[in-house]
Amino acid sequence: MVFTGHAGLAKSSVLDRLCEHIKTVEPGSSANWYSAEQNLWMETFLDEDRESQSNRWRESLRSAMDKWDDERPDYAFLSLHLSYQRFSRTLLPLTWQTQRTPASRPTSLTFFLKRYFQPHYFVCLIDDLPSVQWRIQREGKFSLPLQQLFGWRNLETQLTDYVAQEVVSQSPEARTAAHYYPFERSPLVAVRHPPQMLFRLIGKPESVRVYASFPIGTTRRNKAYQEQIDRFRNALHKDFTVFDPLSIDELPLSDIAKMGDYSDYRNARWPLSNTLCNPDDEPVPVNQAEARQVVSSPYGVPSILSDQIETRDFRLIEQADCIVTYRPQFRGDGAEPREDFSEGTKNEWEFARRLGRARFLIHDPAEDGPLNNEAFHSKGGMAPYRFDQIGNLSNPENQAKVLEQVIGRLKQESSQIRRTRMPSAG
Repeated sequence: MVFTGHAGLAKSSVLDRLCEHIKTVEPGSSANWYSAEQNLWMETFLDEDRESQSNRWRESLRSAMDKWDDERPDYAFLSLHLSYQRFSRTLLPLTWQTQRTPASRPTSLTFFLKRYFQPHYFVCLIDDLPSVQWRIQREGKFSLPLQQLFGWRNLETQLTDYVAQEVVSQSPEARTAAHYYPFERSPLVAVRHPPQMLFRLIGKPESVRVYASFPIGTTRRNKAYQEQIDRFRNALHKDFTVFDPLSIDELPLSDIAKMGDYSDYRNARWPLSNTLCNPDDEPVPVNQAEARQVVSSPYGVPSILSDQIETRDFRLIEQADCIVTYRPQFRGDGAEPREDFSEGTKNEWEFARRLGRARFLIHDPAEDGPLNNEAFHSKGGMAPYRFDQIGNLSNPENQAKVLEQVIGRLKQESSQIRRTRMPSAG
């Protein structure tokens, strides 16, 4: 398996934690990871001439492969960048030649991986870009503006999709399923997911994959609302492979663009625990001018931030088997009931419908008012599942009851839900 992603993701801690988790849940299995850049000193490597870069990179990759060949663990992960950034320059290892041994014939990276490593998955890792920017600066490499980091993330994601298509061998059955799951062999995963999520994704394909959808803007500034949403998220994480939109939280950049320079992004994002990455251990500052660059909407086009959030969340839905939408008409204490879904959950629900994904909706008639039946009963895809018999979901006991119903139904319908992705599993 190959893990890609731009710099500043703290891949070493992510892959260390993944390997530790695997050894815990499968005591008889071995797991290790190997870095294609283990012998590169980035501060000098990025400024060398092309030939020197290519030679050093080739030697480092060969060294990692030699170590893997000696150990051959049950779970083997190769970490590499498909692109590098140095100031305004982009470097692409895909254009360099590599060799399995010094005497062997030079080949492309795609041929090399397909012939020798034979991965069955490519995973592109991502994280909040303010944290990515801070890590790169802290390590003394150089400073990259947020706008450039958004572009780098896009590039690395697209290159991962391309290389996975070229390298990963698929059965005729898998190729058919790829029409409905185009990113099955190159999923996008945020490093703030819990370790069990990534392990289930790569090692337990029979686990139902859920996209958790819920109002974020109306709940993020109230501790009681946050706790309610966290109970919903954690219940799903316990039993399923959950793509969690809060695992990457860049929406606070919109507020920072209005407020001024922000001293610590950790206080702006939704707090999470039990993540693949280590917690940021120092303040993560954000520059207001850079935030403005990514939230501005010149000429009426979507901002970089809003476009990336929607595009990314839609992709996560494509990676999932179903969507579970929680209280899309959520209102706070004393607020008027919504007449429609929150904009984000409505768009996600509609996108899941167009894909034909199974849809599960939890509605609270007591606290949120009547359900907008027109939005809910949108036709197409699998018939949606509706849970609205229990109200007052701000009460943890009531919430636990309805979540038990939802989880039970997800398990009951699991074969049907994942049938397109795994037709032979039944």
